[in-house]
Amino acid sequence: MKKIVLAEPALISEDKIIEARSLFTREGYEFDTYKTTPINQEDLASRIIEAEIIIVSNYPVKREALEKATNLKMISVAFTGFDHIDIEFCNQKGIVVSNAAGFSDTAVAELTISMILERLRKLNEMQINLRKGSDKQGFLGSEIAGKKVGVVGTGRIGKRVIKLLLAFGAEVIAYSRTECKETLELGVTYTTLENLIRESDIITLHLPLNNFTRELIGAEQISQMKKGAILVNTARGAIVDNIALIRALKENQISAAIDVFDIEPPLDIKNPIIQTSNSLLLPHIAYATKEAIERRSKLAFENVTEYIKGNLVRVVNR
Repeated sequence: MKKIVLAEPALISEDKIIEARSLFTREGYEFDTYKTTPINQEDLASRIIEAEIIIVSNYPVKREALEKATNLKMISVAFTGFDHIDIEFCNQKGIVVSNAAGFSDTAVAELTISMILERLRKLNEMQINLRKGSDKQGFLGSEIAGKKVGVVGTGRIGKRVIKLLLAFGAEVIAYSRTECKETLELGVTYTTLENLIRESDIITLHLPLNNFTRELIGAEQISQMKKGAILVNTARGAIVDNIALIRALKENQISAAIDVFDIEPPLDIKNPIIQTSNSLLLPHIAYATKEAIERRSKLAFENVTEYIKGNLVRVVNR
């Protein structure tokens, strides 16, 4: 019998797994699932070695595991980003890769606004003060209204963030390799990345990670940010030069709200970014809402069922 493997938990509910197993069985597939994350690529390989189709979330799927899965025809990525998949190898072997694009657009956009508000109003510091028996100690926050916010990347998530920012009364400028008609119709001005970095009070990143965007925000760009500007990253950690970011935070040049890092949390407690005091650090939760995970499960399984029917949907490597 042909095999489909859910190679990691992916927060998919038992009800959804039972429903999928019933469907896959009717189509002549065995469906194996795992309730733990692979410990390494060798462990992953042992799970997928007989699979024709695999479903993964954000665990890296590297060549060393893929080489052993000689029956593999299709990967359904229960995530928007797919930079953790060896796409080059998949292209060489004709393995179809589909993602769950769009599942977390609302979740990420809403958290982005929450992170901006936290930095402007210092919510974390204020609640710590209160719990220690203190007060605001003279602190005055700031408002989104009237701020110039630079949105880097105007895809689905970037556009949602822009609409929310405009509702708050922000002045929004944008940078993207491709200008979006809908964004222009909202009254947003596109500019160069250099101008956006120099002019913005707040910069928020909404880009995929690829060869063009890796360390797009480097030491030079960070040094050009306004004194006290806020950098928000809910995209990918490697889009930012983390060494330069840490230096700027330690020198109190800027503030930051970061949900993604150059490695997946948990972070080593000795990681220097943890020691920065003018930053909000979150453990990669922008996508993590009940509603988003429900959508993600649906899309991940839909990718598989459509592939079985001979239809290719949300394919990222063809």
